[in-house]
Amino acid sequence: MKSEYPKIAIFMSCYNHEKYVGEAIDCIIRQTYPHWELFVANDGSTDRSAEVIASYHDARIHFYDLKKNTKYAGASEMLYDIIKPLDFDYVQSMSSDDLLDIHKLEKQITFFKEHPQYVACFTWDKLLFDDGAGDYPEDYSHVKNRSRYNWLNRFYSFGNCLNSDSALIRKDVFYEMDTLNQRYYGIADFRLWCMIAAKYPIYLIQEELCVYRRHASNISSIDLGGIMNYYQEKARLLTDLIGGMSRETFVRSFYPHLAYKQYRNACDIAAAKVFMLAGGNIPERQQAAINLYFEYCSDRSVTGVLEEKYGFTNDDFNHLKENGGLTYAANMVMSEEEGEDYIPHKAMRAYHPGRILLDAIKNKTIGFASVGDYTYATLWSLNMLYDKGEGYATQFQNAKMFLQKLRCLWRESLAERKVLFIVSSESKWHLNRKNTPILPDKKTRFYITYVNPEEVLRTKELQGLVERDKNEITDIALESHISLSDPANQSLLFADEVISNLTDVCYVDCLNGDYECYDMVLGFSLRCSQIAIMDKKTYEYMAGDDPDMLRMMDSIYCY
Repeated sequence: MKSEYPKIAIFMSCYNHEKYVGEAIDCIIRQTYPHWELFVANDGSTDRSAEVIASYHDARIHFYDLKKNTKYAGASEMLYDIIKPLDFDYVQSMSSDDLLDIHKLEKQITFFKEHPQYVACFTWDKLLFDDGAGDYPEDYSHVKNRSRYNWLNRFYSFGNCLNSDSALIRKDVFYEMDTLNQRYYGIADFRLWCMIAAKYPIYLIQEELCVYRRHASNISSIDLGGIMNYYQEKARLLTDLIGGMSRETFVRSFYPHLAYKQYRNACDIAAAKVFMLAGGNIPERQQAAINLYFEYCSDRSVTGVLEEKYGFTNDDFNHLKENGGLTYAANMVMSEEEGEDYIPHKAMRAYHPGRILLDAIKNKTIGFASVGDYTYATLWSLNMLYDKGEGYATQFQNAKMFLQKLRCLWRESLAERKVLFIVSSESKWHLNRKNTPILPDKKTRFYITYVNPEEVLRTKELQGLVERDKNEITDIALESHISLSDPANQSLLFADEVISNLTDVCYVDCLNGDYECYDMVLGFSLRCSQIAIMDKKTYEYMAGDDPDMLRMMDSIYCY
């Protein structure tokens, strides 16, 4: 930090917002944190916007009046160039029709001072409907905080949920990431969030500290050109983001979509990227898969892995080009305009991890020695089809029983059994013979670790729990406490990568969406048994609300 009071550069482009821009500037002036400067450009407005902006006489406000409209791209890039050489610590984007809570900047600067490992801080927003703007999900930004890996997976699976006005970003990182590239007209801010999260941890303050105003003039009309522009931009983003992603970030972020546990070399990773993107009927992902296949196809090692491990041949690629990607997007949009439902080409294959598992079982290429090569994501993708009919429930149950037999065979081949308890720091459960689903004996080693909802457990809290256990765990020989914390990424490590030949993982009161380990179930090797331990009330709730996860468990114990 350069000083006790970090300086913030706020940039704003305005086009025909005479009704709102004054309120936007006023909310900045009223900020309880005063160390900011506002750089505002009138982007060729034809109303009184320039007059409203010029009426402010504050030395911290810098006004640039463009006579010709640049559709935001030129105006924004001009402001970026002006701010870049100046002495600021953070940057903040501000829409000329939105509002900030007066405490927003102060709360974010306080957060950065206490947590210097983060480079970007976001907040929830509140929606304000104006001029008959219609309906919109008011809580779209009200998501939980998560590790940078989980942010990337969340962005990939569900899209953007962060308001650009909520973001306060370290200036050096903002410019490192090519800023808000306005050539991505529809997804400039979302692209920036993805690029930052691919390298640095980000944080979300779960308070409504900005107001997103919805009104008739800021809702884009939807036509074929606009929709195709979105698909093209999103496909290019996924191509660059996934294609350029390091092995560690890719595997740690997208394990719920990956069939294999180990990736020996760059060819393995390249093939996994193509197969993951090709999966599902999502046009922008399919187009990114097509783009990456074109980049990789000159390397026969990559296409060889795709064919050998995924059954993805050149015929599949040609079929994907003809019927998927932007072709699929265009057909889908035109069908909707004609009032019809577009049905994807019947010959489109199922590119998902579950098919890899079913093929391995059918072809007898998976055994007790090789079951550890596959992840639980293969079983999960079958689980997601459980209620879809067509024999999927039977396929899932048969695969699960087959895998349980392989796990038993693998475990019996080992000299000792290794059991890890992942325990919520808020749980009332204690490790003892009565509460242990696995019988303690001389050939069993027990480990324990603690996790917090939403964040990595602090060292002081962990030490307190360890000291408590020394007094309370008396009838079981505990091998050791371990830590799964990855502070650099504000994440957790996979336990089966920390403890070699881990045979069992027991989740104690942490098998819900508030805990990162809930999602990490899917990234474990299939040779590791997964066991749930919870109180009866939680079990009853999950049986009704989250049966999919309960089905994934080898066994469930209630206390």
